[in-house]
Amino acid sequence: MEPRDRNRYKSPLLIVGVLFVLIGLWGAADIRNEPYLGMSTDPSETITEVRVGSPADRAGMKVGDVVKRIDGVEVSNTRALLRLGVTKIGQTRTYVVERAGESLTLSTTLEVPTLRYVVLSLASALIGWCFLVCGLWAFIARPARDTLLLALAGLALGFGPLPRADAPALRLLLGLLTTASGFAGVSLLLHFALVFPRSKALVASRRARIWLYVPAAVAVLYLALLMLVRPDMTRGVSRLTAVLMPAMFFLYLAGGLLAFIHSYVTATKAERVSCGLNLVVIAAVIGFAPAIVSLLVYIVAPRVVLPGADYYMLTIVLLPIALSWATVKAKTPAVVAAV
Repeated sequence: MEPRDRNRYKSPLLIVGVLFVLIGLWGAADIRNEPYLGMSTDPSETITEVRVGSPADRAGMKVGDVVKRIDGVEVSNTRALLRLGVTKIGQTRTYVVERAGESLTLSTTLEVPTLRYVVLSLASALIGWCFLVCGLWAFIARPARDTLLLALAGLALGFGPLPRADAPALRLLLGLLTTASGFAGVSLLLHFALVFPRSKALVASRRARIWLYVPAAVAVLYLALLMLVRPDMTRGVSRLTAVLMPAMFFLYLAGGLLAFIHSYVTATKAERVSCGLNLVVIAAVIGFAPAIVSLLVYIVAPRVVLPGADYYMLTIVLLPIALSWATVKAKTPAVVAAV
């Protein structure tokens, strides 16, 4: 594909980018309407964290409690839970939990999200938009196959946040779209890491490049199947779902980090300077490492809550800035195999 042919993608990508940002702003404006409970559970519905002063804390929920029913519905009955509808601020919900062999009934009233919750949600959205803007800027400044991958990854990672939906089917669909865009983003980012600044042997063939996206596609298809069939979430199904998603993200993030490190190790000193690899590797390590550690801990020990884990994602913002700067700065076009 000649550079002049790639220029024709600029306008469509910009239009999609603006549309995604507008949808994201709509969703961000709706964050304050998200009801806040203040507790987290693992795949077995065991409470792993209760925020001090939260509605869950005031209701008497404790770490280690196992949630059995919500408003009289078994937590394994996904179809019935879906019919409960969207929770709203001010709504009271009744939880039956098991603690030390004893069943307890606890009632809690959902509240307005805390400032901390809103700030973290907006920070997550801003990181996504940073990927989007930086990726588009890199492609517009230097239309090439590698910057096209970066722009597409930015669009996928910048999709959202989405506004809340009341209809159960629409809620499921929006959740699936959000997950699919996330997987598309990390797989495209890995593809980019494997071709910048020079294409690696791993992606020399078209078939190899296609296989990069297979794990992400399998994860999304698995979720789509759950959405259509809606089986009861037994312990086995819950555990598989809870492990499969973070495991796929872990593989893609770890693969991207290793690819950037490999590029740095195998590059000449001149290439490290001309392609900005010094900054890229630093940003990749700082940006990816906390998320990779957090995902690995969740996969191995889902009940372990790392101190300050909610803030680990914030370091990722360094990555799109470094990557876009490096690709635009590159003094020689990246030697990239056909995408």
